Amino acid sequence: MYEFLQENSIKQINKDPTDKYQKQIHLVLQKSENIIEKRVNKYLMNIKPKAPQLNVYIKTHKDNAPIRPVINHTQAPSHKLAIHLNKNYEDYYPYPMHIMSPTHKK
Repeated sequence: MYEFLQENSIKQINKDPTDKYQKQIHLVLQKSENIIEKRVNKYLMNIKPKAPQLNVYIKTHKDNAPIRPVINHTQAPSHKLAIHLNKNYEDYYPYPMHIMSPTHKK
């Protein structure tokens, strides 16, 4: 795992920025009444947000046992907002909303 962190320039931060991002999202939602209805705003905020966590799974069936990084972002401040935007505005945005590995097969 240490090698993965080094290769991808992942560094530990000293202060959790979750509260800062939560406040920014709240301000943006308040200013976006023309795009998102005011009554919907309260449902787009996570009550107790947490920073996304990086979990790793070791691929024991492969040589050198590489890892598969998995990020759980369901408690992130922007998770509910991202789902809402993806679901309601995908017709206006012609690009895919997720990134797939070039070797991933559908």
